Amino acid sequence: MLNTKNEIKSLGSIIITIAMVFVIICFINLFINQINKRFDFTKEHIYTLSDYSKNLVRSLDDIVTIEFYITKKLPPHVVGMKQHITDLLNEYDAYGKGNIQVIIDSLNSSQENHNRMAQLGIPRFQMNIIEQDKLQTVEAYSGIALFYDNKTEVIPMVLSINTLEYDLSLALKKITSKTIPEIGILTNDVETFKKTHQNITKSLEKQYNVTLLNQNETISNNIKTLVISNPNNVTANTTYAIDQFIMNGGNALFLVPTIKVNDLLEAKANNTGLNELIQHYGITIQNELVLDKSYAYATFSEGYFNFALPYPLWPKLLKQHFNSNHISLKNLESVVLPWSSPLTFHESLASNLTATILASSTKESWTMSDPIDLNPRQSFTADKSQQYPMIISLEGEFTSFYNSKPLALSQSFIPNGKPAKLVFIGNEIFASDQMSTQFANNKNLYLNLIDWLTLETDLLGIPNRVNLDHPIQALSNELRTFIKWFTSLIIPITIIMIGVIRYWINKEKKHTYE
Repeated sequence: MLNTKNEIKSLGSIIITIAMVFVIICFINLFINQINKRFDFTKEHIYTLSDYSKNLVRSLDDIVTIEFYITKKLPPHVVGMKQHITDLLNEYDAYGKGNIQVIIDSLNSSQENHNRMAQLGIPRFQMNIIEQDKLQTVEAYSGIALFYDNKTEVIPMVLSINTLEYDLSLALKKITSKTIPEIGILTNDVETFKKTHQNITKSLEKQYNVTLLNQNETISNNIKTLVISNPNNVTANTTYAIDQFIMNGGNALFLVPTIKVNDLLEAKANNTGLNELIQHYGITIQNELVLDKSYAYATFSEGYFNFALPYPLWPKLLKQHFNSNHISLKNLESVVLPWSSPLTFHESLASNLTATILASSTKESWTMSDPIDLNPRQSFTADKSQQYPMIISLEGEFTSFYNSKPLALSQSFIPNGKPAKLVFIGNEIFASDQMSTQFANNKNLYLNLIDWLTLETDLLGIPNRVNLDHPIQALSNELRTFIKWFTSLIIPITIIMIGVIRYWINKEKKHTYE
């Protein structure tokens, strides 16, 4: 009887304990729900709104409606993605002080929905779902549209949260801004650029007005940043126009390859027509190519076969050789600059100019000059290795290249410039569709540099694009040797020690029993 009472008492205590734990968990859950606080342990904090985004939505003066269109019937592996996207949208809503209205629109397959999505520019894509024990392919939507003051901005495909905050903040800034900065891209062939740089152009158009210019076209005064992309035989008049654009306070990104590589892997010198102008500003782009023991793999074709080889002529620049204080490189781990030339800045640089090396090769790099052999199957050897600057910026007040030259006689000539920023890279192909698809951080670098050149200081806090490459860092020979011997010996030594300890314990127990 006593035992039965004790058992009932013990069971009651367990039930009370479980009930108390359940009540405490409920109270904790209710308390946390009242606090708009989340813990984000991802490296790039992709689930946390940046200060820029918070300030952006707090400063809104009217309601912005954000509609998330997602197909109702989703496979299980996509449901989690929908929840992540919804959580991030709710973060915008929470900081918007009533000026952000979030609508989640679950779409069924109707002609009315198809017509509406087509009108907004949100495309359909295919997904596989299992229904009634059968694998079926269905068409789905996942896109976001923002509406503000009779204006619309669309993020047509939202399939990941990685860059969603960046895209949303760009769209919010663009739809609520009264003026949109203009980017000019000056190139030797606009039609070829359109075909080979579609990814870059589309990404720039999300934030800026983009104007493509042939080398003989006029540079508008409305352009904030000018990209000189792959120049070839630039005329004196165009060189003068570039110089005066900079003198007037315009910023420029010089993507100037001194060596051209054709489809047959033949290297030829490129007469850019801008060498003297660039040297006048204080930078020299060498007529050689950099090779590095930190390299990317390159894919080549031979007949009907494709093969990938380690290719030192495609140097991979690593984070430890970036300028960590520069915002354009802040979240990037690596970039690849295929067939790129090294840079130098003049020691006699004007006192009112500041030169900054943004990225360099490793100390195990070397150069190849004429004759240049691009054969990927050759044995690459270095006679002498050293580190080379690959990306350099100049800031300050520049003097005109045309001082004391005949073109300086023009009435509108500006001899001494307003403060401006210039960036130089001895490469242009890194931003092409082929390279930016293979090496996603290349596009991020290009866009980040445009942001730094174009945006005002207070706008540079816009959340950077997420790094898409995490290269394995090389270890020293000494550390590799230590790890090899440590991992080889630690397991058997641990087993032996456990065995000795168990033997000693058993021996002590025997003595105790005896």
